Amino acid sequence: MLLGGAILGQQEMGVEKALRRTYEKGNLLSAISSMRWKTGVTLAGASLNVGEYRDLRIQLAGGRAYTLYASAETERAYLDLQLLDADGQLLVVDAGDDATPFLEFTAPSDGPYVLRAYLRSSDLPRLGVGIGLMDTDGFTLPRSRYDFVAKKFFGSLAGLRTAAPNVRLDDTTPNWPVLVAFAVPENELQIDGIVTFPGDYLFALSSAPDAPDQELYLLNDVGAVEGRSNTPGQAPLIEKRLQKGTYSLRIHRENNTLPNILFLGILLR
Repeated sequence: MLLGGAILGQQEMGVEKALRRTYEKGNLLSAISSMRWKTGVTLAGASLNVGEYRDLRIQLAGGRAYTLYASAETERAYLDLQLLDADGQLLVVDAGDDATPFLEFTAPSDGPYVLRAYLRSSDLPRLGVGIGLMDTDGFTLPRSRYDFVAKKFFGSLAGLRTAAPNVRLDDTTPNWPVLVAFAVPENELQIDGIVTFPGDYLFALSSAPDAPDQELYLLNDVGAVEGRSNTPGQAPLIEKRLQKGTYSLRIHRENNTLPNILFLGILLR
């Protein structure tokens, strides 16, 4: 991806600010409890209109205790958080009058769940919102490492906007357009449930300089590969014209021996 100094649009800045606040609150929680960052997708960011909600499909392990929470880019908002099972049944909710809802939940069984953030009210019509996922068997995420990869990712996004001003975060679909994953020493990580509508999509990945080379694969709903990044590297990119559908992104990582933080962006041209 290109690096550049162009100013991000207000929408993207809101997502970046919300992710930063979510990360900081998670680190505070980690300092005072046994909770650590969940492997796989551990942070997600989007911008929401007042009265809008956004769902994130997550996998939880049976018997494990989780803390799931959200944060808006400003405290002048009422943000609700719900956890639902795969059938859409409400399991737990925090609908207090604040901008940082928390849920504590012990999963009864392995399987998929849905985490829903709902922006109930705000002094602005649209806000950046982040969600964080932590558990008792997770990992620490140092500030210096988060800062480096976040700066690299959002700087790359600024560069893309400079080269092609019509490129933007895909914030018009049910997706969370910025996903932050904590990858343990395994060769593959897969993110499911990415919804697309007719349009020209870009899927962009950023990681730390000591991360192994990585490749991105775009899989359709039957698992067939429909796109892949051109060459392995630390910032692979897929550009693909897509129709309406549901896809997965698979991150293949060569010779991986250390945990790494990855920023993944879903963009539209």
